[in-house]
Amino acid sequence: MVHGLGKTFSDRILSNTRKLPFSLNLDEATSSSDKKVLSILVSYYNPERKAVDMEHLGSFEIVKVTAAILENVLDTFFTDNDIPWSNLVSVMMDSCVVMRGSKTGLETRVRHNHCPQLLDIDGYSCHHIHNASKRFYSPFNGHLEQLFSDLHVDHKWASDQRAYLQEICEYMNIPGSTPKRFIEHRWLSCYDVGLSTQTMLPAYKVLYFLFMDEEDKALYKEPLEQLYSAHHVNEKAQRRIQSLHKDLSGKGMTQQGRDRKRRVVKKLWHEDTKTELHLCVYTGVLAILKEYVMVFQIY
Repeated sequence: MVHGLGKTFSDRILSNTRKLPFSLNLDEATSSSDKKVLSILVSYYNPERKAVDMEHLGSFEIVKVTAAILENVLDTFFTDNDIPWSNLVSVMMDSCVVMRGSKTGLETRVRHNHCPQLLDIDGYSCHHIHNASKRFYSPFNGHLEQLFSDLHVDHKWASDQRAYLQEICEYMNIPGSTPKRFIEHRWLSCYDVGLSTQTMLPAYKVLYFLFMDEEDKALYKEPLEQLYSAHHVNEKAQRRIQSLHKDLSGKGMTQQGRDRKRRVVKKLWHEDTKTELHLCVYTGVLAILKEYVMVFQIY
């Protein structure tokens, strides 16, 4: 495959880039072995097929990602393979500073040093939407984002707590799922995790009622009973939940774990109105941006 069919494909693609106008799509990512890799796709009109071909031009391992290093990688690849810069029409890349910085970004360097005819086609529109979503929820001061992270970490290594959460979901007729991981740089991760959290919110409140101080338990006993009533949790199920609470209360916790649970309890019970309102705003507004991203990811 490498020296036969693979080499044939590679030689054909390189031959086409030497004689035909083409566009590049560049993106940097981390491989499964935690190495930084720059991947390059090339698009060009193939007169033989009378269609636009999109091919994998190459992937390069990079120790440090800067605009200057990426420019050097591209220039070396073009030189080694006799690809003329004059054939390059446009470059599609994400909207980060390294790629599209107006002063020292990769696109600026390529246009200034190699390819003055390069078209300005802007960055990837889905990245713009992701940046817009981050700008949208920045005034909320990370209230939900901290909750998302705390819930995920609190259940990540606690298999018994995850199992108890699923059991509580069954008693409350809620579609259960493990707390999702919030990743800030992933497109609209905040919406996906927020939607799941909004669905699971009653079960989270029941589970974390255990970790309240005794004084707070007495204060929120009636709201807990109202929660049971709203979700038709019978007395047998309530007794089972009490036994789950008793089992969890006997588990040892680090100071970090106690602090994390205290933060979760505060947002689920003491600041429940604020949390629910923020979830409604997030899932309502970000759904519009999510729909846009899904459309353009497909097409």
